[in-house]
Amino acid sequence: GVKAEVLVADHAEQALFELARNDGSVLTCEHRVPSATLRCARVQGLRLLSPYLLVGPQGHLLRPSRYVEYGEFPYPAPAVVNRARGANIAAALRPAREGPAVEVAEPVLVLDHLHLCGYNYYHWMFEILARLAWAADHDWLGCSRVLIPAKARPWMLESLACIGLAKERMLFVRPDDHLLLHEASVVSSIDFSSRSLVDALRRRLWRAAGLAT
Repeated sequence: GVKAEVLVADHAEQALFELARNDGSVLTCEHRVPSATLRCARVQGLRLLSPYLLVGPQGHLLRPSRYVEYGEFPYPAPAVVNRARGANIAAALRPAREGPAVEVAEPVLVLDHLHLCGYNYYHWMFEILARLAWAADHDWLGCSRVLIPAKARPWMLESLACIGLAKERMLFVRPDDHLLLHEASVVSSIDFSSRSLVDALRRRLWRAAGLAT
């Protein structure tokens, strides 16, 4: 079977968060950050049937992110706990277009939970961009192209450029695309970004803004 390599294993910790307000002030809060583990699996012959369905060469299905289930959230915020509990998962798994798969021979980096972030700034920056920044820092992107939603907004593409991912390195995918990836590296999803991931993201964004030390 496919074996996953552990890329990041950060322990839980108490951390200080700084929030920049519209009036220019900075609010400092202390939160406990849960542990985070980031894994990557190399797969040959990975089939992408929808944004949520990754099927291996032996027909094994990567379990969809738990966010598709809209079940319990990992923290007790009344506004989100058990949101839409019991929602129909199948309704979210739209089938790919009819016809043969489009084969991609070059190596591709695939982020689990890629499409589920939608256009939410927080989820994109800390769950998508942070993983890519870490991968770039540790030469995991290599010569690979990176799977990116075709409907990515301009600010999302700008953020990718800020961490050093050129547009020609992006492989844009639509929700109904059917792809057969000859050589894929699948990076696991995370619930919350951790110190290693945020540090990688901050370094690259500061460098893009001319603030590197």
